[in-house]
Amino acid sequence: MNKFSLYDFLGIVLPGMILVFFAAVINKSFGIINIPRIGDKTIIAGVLLAASLFAGSLLYILGFVFTKKMKFIYKFTKTYIDVTTLYLQMGFLHSLMNKTLNAKANEWYSRDIFFDKETYDLLEVKEQKIINELQDEFYDRAYYEVEYIEKNSPSKSFHSLYLFFRHTFIASLLLLIALSILVALVMFKTIETQVHSSGIILLYLLFISILLLSIYMAKWLRKRMVMKLYWTYFTHLNINK
Repeated sequence: MNKFSLYDFLGIVLPGMILVFFAAVINKSFGIINIPRIGDKTIIAGVLLAASLFAGSLLYILGFVFTKKMKFIYKFTKTYIDVTTLYLQMGFLHSLMNKTLNAKANEWYSRDIFFDKETYDLLEVKEQKIINELQDEFYDRAYYEVEYIEKNSPSKSFHSLYLFFRHTFIASLLLLIALSILVALVMFKTIETQVHSSGIILLYLLFISILLLSIYMAKWLRKRMVMKLYWTYFTHLNINK
């Protein structure tokens, strides 16, 4: 059995812990579910770990659902930017890498797919879409290739951190939605609660702060992640000429 990795911890377990912890804070504040106390610390730790793993897996799945089905969320927050857009922003890499990367692209797709921004902007929209899809696939194939030869430590570290902040962003979004629903239910007297308005405001400020920080860090880390992968793969291709 493979050992539990930093990728698994940062990408799944830790965001799940954050979601479970703050969901418990909301639950205690509003008194929704009376959770019985468990005396055995080992059992408590096991339950929390299982709950965090479940919650983290849910966030992991939602991360991909947002990518495929709800792109407007990522587009609005820019927590997920496609690799073509990011690569085009790295103008300093084009003169250095385009020839080498296109040589590999021709091997795989029988065509160039890496251009400078000026050339890319002159392409038709349909052609740009094809380029975007091919660069996405190229990036995935490059990632798995350097992973196979165990040369992806730099890019994987950034990838793990990126997933942590992306999934923390989703967790904070879910918490804000849950909190808003509960506040609405209290206002319409559907449920009763002893929590003061100052406590609710504090929770809102906390979740919004986590959300904004997660958005900023996810945007920064995704760009670094993509750049590190291209540097690693470019070096790998040159060494193995």
